[in-house]
Amino acid sequence: MYVLIKGLYDAHSIARLYKVEMQSYTPYFLNALPYAIWFAVISSMLYMAQAQYESKQKLKNIQIVQLETELKYLKSQINPHFLFNGLNTIFGFIEKSNYQAKDALIQFSDLLRYNLYDADVDKIDLAKEAAYLESYVAIQRLRSDANLKIDLHISIESSEIKIAPLLFLPFVENAFKYVSRDDDKPNFVRILMNQKGGKISFECKNSFDSSLSEKKGIGLENVKRRLDLLYSEKYNLLLSSENGIWHVELNIST
Repeated sequence: MYVLIKGLYDAHSIARLYKVEMQSYTPYFLNALPYAIWFAVISSMLYMAQAQYESKQKLKNIQIVQLETELKYLKSQINPHFLFNGLNTIFGFIEKSNYQAKDALIQFSDLLRYNLYDADVDKIDLAKEAAYLESYVAIQRLRSDANLKIDLHISIESSEIKIAPLLFLPFVENAFKYVSRDDDKPNFVRILMNQKGGKISFECKNSFDSSLSEKKGIGLENVKRRLDLLYSEKYNLLLSSENGIWHVELNIST
């Protein structure tokens, strides 16, 4: 169509300009043909580029939906009102003089509330995440005897720093799950969190029985996957086991 219109236009324009009769349209059609081919090539390339872009955007949107679903895998399917009503019932059965049990139940309720409500966001204040770890460690202290030394040190420079929720908990959970309970040697869990500028450093160490085979919980694999999805090239995770000490070091750039 372009060749036909271009050829006719050129033929009639030249005939009027030079006031001559047209002998044939063929030369004009042939002259317009390279432009038509070039136009067709450029149009095809633009069409393919647009189609490829739309395909990538569609794939990206699908991946976003998949990632959002994957990142919410920890969300409980149990009715939270049922859980809290159950905790309140148990609280009522505890003797008034048993302050330690009541405090532990309140702390557990706070942890549960954090998991169900506060942590159901993309980013949360680092201070809230730190407070969650403090409550978790407090419960572990109640469960542990004097043979287990527990140290927790947190230093947060800015209250405006935000982090993806529940990134550090799997490492702390594993530390308490696999910590050694030997009466003849020191048993410990040491946790350090430090934030300065846009950098967050987290370290967790625990003693463990080196005679036991190494255990890898599903929580560790999940948190690694979340780190890959959320922070990509902005984090560094080191896991090591030496001389009966399990060591986790995580650095994140926010």
